[in-house]
Amino acid sequence: MTNGDHEAPDPLDMHKLNESFMQNTDVIKTILNAFRDSFGDFEEQFRQAEVQGDKEYMSRLAHSIKGSAGNIRAGKLADCAANLEQQIHQANQDQIHQSFDELLESLDELNHYIDDFTRK
Repeated sequence: MTNGDHEAPDPLDMHKLNESFMQNTDVIKTILNAFRDSFGDFEEQFRQAEVQGDKEYMSRLAHSIKGSAGNIRAGKLADCAANLEQQIHQANQDQIHQSFDELLESLDELNHYIDDFTRK
């Protein structure tokens, strides 16, 4: 969502999401709320794993959000998560932090979109 200037696409492909769930708005709202709730503590979990040096868990977290984002047609978030997962495997600390920040920004954008959509 932008300031009305169409600067960026929506964080969800609603056309594909509607196709997948036969335009059942109630089901879509339930799925989107479940997604948001499932990843509400993602940042905290990831940071804790990083402090503990648990790269395997960091990678699993990134992989999990990548798959879930793909399932709800949140392409930008899925791409950010895939990039983060790759950076973790390459053990590039600077790139991990940059990719993590990008993922959090995309997740925040998606959560706002979900909030707006589910209030309708």
